Amino acid sequence: MRATAEPRSVYIRKTVCEATRAYLRDTTDSDLNAQRMMTTWGGHEKALTPAHIVLRTQTHLFQHMGQIAAMCRLLGHPIPPGLDFPLT
Repeated sequence: MRATAEPRSVYIRKTVCEATRAYLRDTTDSDLNAQRMMTTWGGHEKALTPAHIVLRTQTHLFQHMGQIAAMCRLLGHPIPPGLDFPLT
């Protein structure tokens, strides 16, 4: 149970961030770069490398931030504060 009254989305973001940091801290470089079988969407099995998944997640995040910035500019609105790095 959450101890604070923060929005659920903020709680989830913090929880995922903490778990990711712990995973990266406790995983060796060789384990991070070793291919392994993982289950993807739809239950498909695929050989993936954890380091590539982390990199893809980050680049995907920046893609969406760019889309938001472009929409704000097109609509004549300022870019929301913190959009350049929303986990701070």
